[in-house]
Amino acid sequence: MNTITIVGKVGQDPELRATGNGKMICTFSVATTSGKDDKRKTVWHNVTVFGDMAEHAAESFSKGSNVIVVGKFDIDEYETKQGEKRKTHK
Repeated sequence: MNTITIVGKVGQDPELRATGNGKMICTFSVATTSGKDDKRKTVWHNVTVFGDMAEHAAESFSKGSNVIVVGKFDIDEYETKQGEKRKTHK
């Protein structure tokens, strides 16, 4: 089972768009912070939501909103314009 739960704050207003076949997709980032004082660390998580839930997320969340995200953890691989291979978590 590949499930992740993230509790944090939305980093920027969600972006809602439609695919070529009309399926709705919403993307936003969520910040999680742990530790205290000078040992405080923030990790950013990229979140993608599909369908009706994408529309709901775009209408309900804004930068700074507290959220709980439960979903599938995935790794996207891509190549930069300079030809470097990179990975991103979402």
